[in-house]
Amino acid sequence: MTSVTPSAPASAGHTALTASYVVRLAMVFIVSGILLRAADAIVPGWLGEPRAAVRYGSVQAAERDLGTRLLVPAVFPDRLVWPPQDVLLTPGADRPVRLTFTSAAGPDVACVIAQTLDGTAELPAGLLPAGTIESHASIARDPDDPVVVQLVRTANGVVWREATVIIQNRRVVIRLIDTDDALLIQMVRSLRRGRV
Repeated sequence: MTSVTPSAPASAGHTALTASYVVRLAMVFIVSGILLRAADAIVPGWLGEPRAAVRYGSVQAAERDLGTRLLVPAVFPDRLVWPPQDVLLTPGADRPVRLTFTSAAGPDVACVIAQTLDGTAELPAGLLPAGTIESHASIARDPDDPVVVQLVRTANGVVWREATVIIQNRRVVIRLIDTDDALLIQMVRSLRRGRV
């Protein structure tokens, strides 16, 4: 005949060991969470990527902080106000920056120049005024750097002319309220670092 022994009740030592294990495991999770949170806050700064949009008081202040010159057109229409109303560094690949210019005739935004500083990544959504592309053309600046020109209509009916070019390992987009592509193309062709 086989004898069956009842299972022994958990000893106090076994219960204490299990509780100690659970407490240690909880501590590992808490410390890991704190370290991941700290790394998430610190590492993008080390890489030069902002966690949130950063506004600068001037082009010069942005250039000092970013460690590079911004590409601005040497051809700049008198109907736009210089300096820019807004200089904004936004989160995104290749450090996208936006310069916003108002019209000399009033406070409305009439030109936006956006560019990446460290490569040719696409600009993040929301950097340029939202709109629908109505027409699209490609104009050769030179065989290696074609200029893509588009007509963009915003929700409030404003028509913008937009030119995109890759120059000096940067994607640059100029969006201008105008009735003709000629001025926009002149601005793109005159892009250089620093203002005249």
